Amino acid sequence: AYYWKHRWGHEVALFWGAHVAHHQSEDFNLGTALRQTSMDFYGFLFYLPFFLLGYPSEVLFTVVSLNLIYQFWVHTEHVPKLGPIEWVFVTPSNHRVHHGRNAMYVDRNYGGVFIIWDRIFGTFQDELEAESVYFGLRKPLNSWNPLWANVHVYWRLILDCVAVPGLKNKLLLSLRAPGWRAQNQSTSCRQKRLQADLRAKFNPRISTFSRYYTLIQFFATVGLSLYVLINAAAWAYLDCLVAVCFLAFTYFVHGCWLEGRRYGVLLEGFRLLLASAICLYFVAGTDTQLFALAYLMTSVVSLIIGRADSDSGVTEGVTIGSGAA
Repeated sequence: AYYWKHRWGHEVALFWGAHVAHHQSEDFNLGTALRQTSMDFYGFLFYLPFFLLGYPSEVLFTVVSLNLIYQFWVHTEHVPKLGPIEWVFVTPSNHRVHHGRNAMYVDRNYGGVFIIWDRIFGTFQDELEAESVYFGLRKPLNSWNPLWANVHVYWRLILDCVAVPGLKNKLLLSLRAPGWRAQNQSTSCRQKRLQADLRAKFNPRISTFSRYYTLIQFFATVGLSLYVLINAAAWAYLDCLVAVCFLAFTYFVHGCWLEGRRYGVLLEGFRLLLASAICLYFVAGTDTQLFALAYLMTSVVSLIIGRADSDSGVTEGVTIGSGAA
């Protein structure tokens, strides 16, 4: 079931949009395993037949969980080929192939635990010494915006559906392979611009202050996310919605900083104003208010002091740096 779920996640445009976030990283490490989409809406369809056939839910949940845990360790470049194990199990070597954007490595090695399914269904590709693996998308995301990372495929799919005539063609765009076009229909300019230099990595030029400020804010936001998760059950629905929207906006602002956007300073100032209002509503009069006040004051002072550094010689936008993956 997992093999076909994973394979359809690559070979059906609608499902690719739900899986693409996992493949956007141009590095390959254990952190890549944790890079998961928030749009996985279709996976249950592949396990539903087992429920209908009467398989105990405990067994299915256990198998799915073990499958997921196993896949964590295979996201690494530090483990070489493992001899005969490569014939049966998914290993770091054959999973590196799966994440490669080299033409010969694209859409290969879908197995989660057992690589034998790829050997049976003709999707296996060995990692070759003569062909180094370069990771990421054929058309790179080139953004640190987490919201765009989750929706960019769907947005482009919508634009392409609007551009092509006929309901049938619009449906086929979603159900065929990514980039598919009907006969005599040209490929959109967005789909045509594939990465020419496989070694190139997304490498924005940003100031030292921006790097450390964003890092500290990221950890603070993760802490805030945990706080929301712990307390959400006791909150009203509207309160939860406000908190989630604020967190999403915060991660978006982090992305702007990491991309070296000059308007990131303005967005951060606006975010801190929002944070002040939200703190007054959520934590005023509680034991948490002192921590919230200290965080806000530290952030504002850091932003004022560091703005000069942020504006000194840093060009807006991004650059693409070369380097082996």
